[in-house]
Amino acid sequence: MVKIGIVGAGKRYKQFYKDILDSLSDKISIVGFVTKSGKIADDIGNYKVYKSITELCNDAKPNFLISVTPYQLNKNMILQACENKCDILVETPVGNISDAPMVLDAISKSGIKAGSVEQWPFLPMECFKKKLIDSGVLGDIHLAENDYRSYTYHAVAQLRNYLGKDANFAEIKGKFKKNYPLDGRNDNWTITIAELDNEKTILYKYSDAYKRVDVRNFKSLRVYGSKGTIISDCILDNDIEKFSIIWSDGNTYHLNINKVYENSNIKEISTVLPNNSIIKWENKFNKFSYEEHQIAIAHHIDSMVNGNVLWSVEDGFKDLQIL
Repeated sequence: MVKIGIVGAGKRYKQFYKDILDSLSDKISIVGFVTKSGKIADDIGNYKVYKSITELCNDAKPNFLISVTPYQLNKNMILQACENKCDILVETPVGNISDAPMVLDAISKSGIKAGSVEQWPFLPMECFKKKLIDSGVLGDIHLAENDYRSYTYHAVAQLRNYLGKDANFAEIKGKFKKNYPLDGRNDNWTITIAELDNEKTILYKYSDAYKRVDVRNFKSLRVYGSKGTIISDCILDNDIEKFSIIWSDGNTYHLNINKVYENSNIKEISTVLPNNSIIKWENKFNKFSYEEHQIAIAHHIDSMVNGNVLWSVEDGFKDLQIL
């Protein structure tokens, strides 16, 4: 049984984490909470509440911590975990990019595993899309683009995941920022081109009105390869999924996305490629009634239970690097 300590017990914990941790009770045991008030709501459960991470670690000796606190507190949460030699998962974003050298140095010296619960690359359709890209159907991948589809650091995480998240930024070739008037306020645009050290490129385009601007009604994530380009115009289950491959000769192939549900829970997503090969993603948590973001969070928690980190704090800082 893996022992877990929780920092924070507010709305986000109750909305996303509580059901996941309750359903994984055969693997984990919550040994206590740390909260600012020193209390937890009755509907969370009957757990011991501590005044600090140090007190929790000394008394209950958890295998790892999950911090569900505002991101402004992430630096302190990570540093306290380092001091107590306790692995930790924190929410996104991981903090301010200026804190990266100090935080990463502390993690390295302490030897702890420190993860960031970056959900968006692990949403069901994103997991499926990653399998599609890794199948080689697009050939050699060289570029990933956020065409105003996803939100800031989440978008960068998705693009990096397509191209190989272990790569580092080699060069940021350009960063364009401009404000445009829109309905009595400003629409802030950011466009950045960044080269990775694996010779692949990120094209990041975003505005803070990315969900509302009618003239950009086709917003997409695109991955460009030597054989073709895949275009998707949604990432969440309650949208209409549309994936198309534009081949290098200009022809277009529209993928038929098949979703299978079991007891209202998503079980698998699949498609048939032009060569009749099948790409399939299976939801390892399909026996639980998780919504999409809970599935993504469960991947992070399950990975930590097994001693691994899906998206490290270092990855979280990389996601902030080009913004």
